[in-house]
Amino acid sequence: MILPLLMILIVFSQTAPLAHADSSTKPTSPGSTCISNGLLSAEVRNVTDGSQIGKFTFAKGGCPILQDTANPNLILFPIRTSFNTVRVWDTNTDYAPGSFATNAPFTEVNLDTQSPVLQTETPTQATIGWSTSANSLNIAQDLEVQGSSTSDSRIRMTLSVHNGDTVAHTVSLRNLLDLFIGDYDGAWIRLFDGTTPGPITGIEEDFAPPYNFTAFQMSGCSSNPCTPGNFGSGTFSLYGSVSLPPEATTPSRFVYGWWRPMFAWDFNYTSVPRQIGSTTPNIDDAMDSALLYFFGPVALQPGQSTSESIFLSNQPAPILAPPASGLTVSKFFTRGQAVGNLLPLDSNGNPMVNVVLAGGIVRSINPGEIRAWVNVTNTVTNTASIPLESLRLTETLPVDWLVHPQYLPGRGAIHVLFADPDNGSPNREITHSVSLSVSTGNPETVTLTIPNFDTVLGHALMPGQSILLSVKLDYGLVGTSQSAGSYPRDYTDTATADGFAQQSYTGTEVSGTANGLFVAYAKVVGGSRDNS
Repeated sequence: MILPLLMILIVFSQTAPLAHADSSTKPTSPGSTCISNGLLSAEVRNVTDGSQIGKFTFAKGGCPILQDTANPNLILFPIRTSFNTVRVWDTNTDYAPGSFATNAPFTEVNLDTQSPVLQTETPTQATIGWSTSANSLNIAQDLEVQGSSTSDSRIRMTLSVHNGDTVAHTVSLRNLLDLFIGDYDGAWIRLFDGTTPGPITGIEEDFAPPYNFTAFQMSGCSSNPCTPGNFGSGTFSLYGSVSLPPEATTPSRFVYGWWRPMFAWDFNYTSVPRQIGSTTPNIDDAMDSALLYFFGPVALQPGQSTSESIFLSNQPAPILAPPASGLTVSKFFTRGQAVGNLLPLDSNGNPMVNVVLAGGIVRSINPGEIRAWVNVTNTVTNTASIPLESLRLTETLPVDWLVHPQYLPGRGAIHVLFADPDNGSPNREITHSVSLSVSTGNPETVTLTIPNFDTVLGHALMPGQSILLSVKLDYGLVGTSQSAGSYPRDYTDTATADGFAQQSYTGTEVSGTANGLFVAYAKVVGGSRDNS
């Protein structure tokens, strides 16, 4: 099964370091909100619970989650032992859910006191927000169970901070995940580079970029040293993000280590090499594995935001490899700007135009306005298809055909449209919000670049949505001497598009190409026919 992913904006933990083996020393605090798609679930403490608001746990199966270490479907230890922290460097403030040790000169503020509000609650999503009395920060935790089958279910955790103050603030984010995978408190970790498995270790390790791995697998192991042959001794494995899937945020620091000291401090952590992986389920304490993700620091000007997302799944596909996504690029030609007014077809089914010759000289073309179109669609391949944040498109026009009139912004020779078939709205003109250029030479090329879809559309290019490029063509041979016998001529137009999961042409890249063909036929008028 693939775990539905959850978006977390912030998560918290309990008030004192406790051991795992004896659940009486590590009390749980069940939450009043449970979300699930029936395959994966998350339980979170809601505003109505009054304290430790936002703390959560994840599990396989549906709601409610059995908050007991006897539950073999737990992914994280029952609520109270995983939490998130927001650090504000310029005011020496840490925001976390409870009372934790912190490092001078920092002071910790309990998020329960910061106006928690339940912002969203649906069967598969729960969002809790906080507004800090100092610093004027809006912190949000959005948990969402995604997917509807074992092949697309996952948990996404996103923690976000918005600066509502009148001055800039520099923030960092920390996520502590207290793992309890298939009965193993001391889970081992195996690193993956794409789909290629790497080393397995049970020794605490502090990783820093550039990482030589993109994701990880965690599970029990029946012997030490742990080998691929005995790794995975628990009832299931957990797969988690580092830089994959593409929607994940790459951490500035990633630590596999001992839960107890990680839990004792709200932000700082000094890693020490020591044995963490256990060969015994529910071993407790010194062999009690956990993960720390650190993000930032990020300087936020007034009105700016930052967020980070972590993904978890009990199947490898949604984590280890980019989701099956791509670009569908197609070509077509029209008479005029109307999308549906296609060129007529010849007897072979190819679009056709007539080249009018008189006295062996090309006088005009018919129809008088021909437009070459490129349709670039973010392909819907499955529910994991990725939104695209930037795009580059190059169209190579047919030889002897020119952009007409010579391209100048606002002259009407080139149009760029946004199409969203799901909302039924007309195509939206976005020509003046994108970058366009036309090369000289024969053939001419048209280049369209969109470094940030958010500034053009207000959002990413979502699966199923399209960008349309329309170029008005003129025949470069008008006024020249041409033989009618040299027709018909085939003219080919080529388009290549590259889409990116992140802004400024970074992140996971998907590509597509297409060729378009039309045929020019000679139509001789007046005078003698030229058959040379």
